[in-house]
Amino acid sequence: MIKTAQSQIPALKAQLNGENDTFKDIAIDEGEDSTIIYNYTFSQPQNINLDNEALKQVLIPEVEPLLNRAKAIAPDVKVLVKYDNPDGSNLATISVTQTDIEAAKATTQE
Repeated sequence: MIKTAQSQIPALKAQLNGENDTFKDIAIDEGEDSTIIYNYTFSQPQNINLDNEALKQVLIPEVEPLLNRAKAIAPDVKVLVKYDNPDGSNLATISVTQTDIEAAKATTQE
Protein backbone atom coordinates (compact mmCIF):
# COMPACT_ATOMS: atom_id res chain seq x y z
CA MET A 1 0.00 0.00 0.00
CA ILE A 2 2.79 2.45 0.94
CA LYS A 3 4.98 1.42 -2.01
CA THR A 4 2.09 2.08 -4.38
CA ALA A 5 1.56 5.53 -2.87
CA GLN A 6 5.29 6.27 -3.00
CA SER A 7 5.37 5.42 -6.69
CA GLN A 8 3.04 8.39 -7.23
CA ILE A 9 5.42 10.93 -5.62
CA PRO A 10 6.99 12.16 -8.91
CA ALA A 11 3.54 12.83 -10.41
CA LEU A 12 2.38 14.44 -7.16
CA LYS A 13 5.44 16.73 -7.11
CA ALA A 14 4.87 17.73 -10.72
CA GLN A 15 1.18 18.41 -10.07
CA LEU A 16 1.68 20.42 -6.89
CA ASN A 17 4.90 22.24 -7.70
CA GLY A 18 4.28 23.26 -11.27
CA GLU A 19 6.72 26.05 -12.08
CA ASN A 20 6.76 27.40 -8.52
CA ASP A 21 8.74 24.68 -6.73
CA THR A 22 6.43 25.11 -3.75
CA PHE A 23 7.57 21.93 -2.03
CA LYS A 24 11.19 20.94 -1.46
CA ASP A 25 10.17 17.42 -0.55
CA ILE A 26 7.12 15.20 -0.52
CA ALA A 27 7.39 11.93 1.37
CA ILE A 28 4.92 9.12 1.99
CA ASP A 29 5.64 6.80 4.89
CA GLU A 30 3.98 4.15 6.98
CA GLY A 31 3.08 5.17 10.50
CA GLU A 32 1.77 3.26 13.47
CA ASP A 33 -1.70 1.77 13.64
CA SER A 34 -2.37 1.58 9.87
CA THR A 35 -1.47 5.22 9.22
CA ILE A 36 -0.28 6.55 5.86
CA ILE A 37 1.77 9.71 6.45
CA TYR A 38 2.08 12.35 3.74
CA ASN A 39 4.77 14.87 4.65
CA TYR A 40 5.02 18.05 2.57
CA THR A 41 8.08 20.24 3.17
CA PHE A 42 7.92 23.74 1.70
CA SER A 43 10.88 25.01 -0.34
CA GLN A 44 10.80 28.41 1.38
CA PRO A 45 9.86 29.23 5.00
CA GLN A 46 6.18 29.99 5.36
CA ASN A 47 5.05 32.57 7.89
CA ILE A 48 1.39 31.55 7.86
CA ASN A 49 -1.14 30.13 10.26
CA LEU A 50 -2.88 27.20 8.64
CA ASP A 51 -6.42 26.36 9.72
CA ASN A 52 -6.27 22.62 10.38
CA GLU A 53 -10.06 22.18 10.35
CA ALA A 54 -10.46 24.03 7.05
CA LEU A 55 -7.59 22.04 5.52
CA LYS A 56 -9.18 18.82 6.75
CA GLN A 57 -12.40 19.63 4.91
CA VAL A 58 -10.40 20.17 1.71
CA LEU A 59 -8.36 16.99 2.22
CA ILE A 60 -11.29 14.66 2.95
CA PRO A 61 -12.49 14.32 -0.68
CA GLU A 62 -8.87 14.08 -1.85
CA VAL A 63 -7.94 11.16 0.41
CA GLU A 64 -11.31 9.38 0.36
CA PRO A 65 -10.46 7.19 -2.68
CA LEU A 66 -7.17 6.16 -1.05
CA LEU A 67 -8.85 5.29 2.25
CA ASN A 68 -11.60 3.36 0.46
CA ARG A 69 -9.02 1.22 -1.36
CA ALA A 70 -6.77 0.79 1.67
CA LYS A 71 -9.52 -0.23 4.08
CA ALA A 72 -9.75 -3.58 2.25
CA ILE A 73 -6.26 -4.29 3.64
CA ALA A 74 -6.52 -2.40 6.94
CA PRO A 75 -10.10 -1.50 7.97
CA ASP A 76 -8.91 1.16 10.44
CA VAL A 77 -6.53 2.89 8.01
CA LYS A 78 -6.07 6.64 8.36
CA VAL A 79 -4.11 9.36 6.60
CA LEU A 80 -1.92 11.90 8.39
CA VAL A 81 -0.91 14.95 6.35
CA LYS A 82 1.90 17.14 7.64
CA TYR A 83 3.05 20.51 6.30
CA ASP A 84 6.52 21.56 7.44
CA ASN A 85 8.87 24.47 6.91
CA PRO A 86 12.35 23.70 5.49
CA ASP A 87 13.79 23.88 9.03
CA GLY A 88 11.44 21.08 10.13
CA SER A 89 9.04 23.27 12.10
CA ASN A 90 5.49 22.03 11.68
CA LEU A 91 2.83 24.30 10.21
CA ALA A 92 -0.07 21.86 10.29
CA THR A 93 -0.84 18.22 10.93
CA ILE A 94 -4.19 16.87 9.81
CA SER A 95 -5.54 13.37 10.43
CA VAL A 96 -8.28 11.98 8.19
CA THR A 97 -10.10 8.80 9.17
CA GLN A 98 -12.98 6.84 7.72
CA THR A 99 -15.12 8.37 10.49
CA ASP A 100 -14.21 11.86 9.22
CA ILE A 101 -15.29 10.89 5.71
CA GLU A 102 -18.60 9.49 6.93
CA ALA A 103 -19.22 12.63 9.03
CA ALA A 104 -18.49 14.88 6.05
CA LYS A 105 -20.92 12.88 3.90
CA ALA A 106 -23.61 13.13 6.58
CA THR A 107 -23.11 16.89 6.80
CA THR A 108 -23.44 17.36 3.04
CA GLN A 109 -26.62 15.27 2.97
CA GLU A 110 -28.35 17.38 5.63
